[in-house]
Amino acid sequence: KISQYASMAVASMVLLSMAAGCKDGDSNTNADANPDPQVNPVVGTWLVTRITVDGDDLELGNYEMILTINADGTYTRIEDGDAAEAGTWSTQGTALTISDQSSGTDFYTYGVSGSIFTMSGEQGGSAVYYEFTRQ
Repeated sequence: KISQYASMAVASMVLLSMAAGCKDGDSNTNADANPDPQVNPVVGTWLVTRITVDGDDLELGNYEMILTINADGTYTRIEDGDAAEAGTWSTQGTALTISDQSSGTDFYTYGVSGSIFTMSGEQGGSAVYYEFTRQ
């Protein structure tokens, strides 16, 4: 069940990256989180620290998900050391779009504050929320 929601988290991260990478004149609510305004603050390597489904926190235990969001618009998700997903991402404002061949396209709302990246949306009819820490 965590894997299902991990895909959603990746999608959210992608949306965050794109939104933060807007050019001057575009809406970019996350500009202060990134010291280099030319690089979207969502770009980087992120470790999931919290997953909430319909308001309930999932017990992560030893589960590890690492999301790497690249400046070239691609991302990879690693779960427990194994490649789980790869695809593309984009942002506009606070909207994050994540696409991969296996699960299609997902849409999230995201935010970056310091070393914390969050994304939320709907997956499989459930409200999901992901929180990541920059690595």
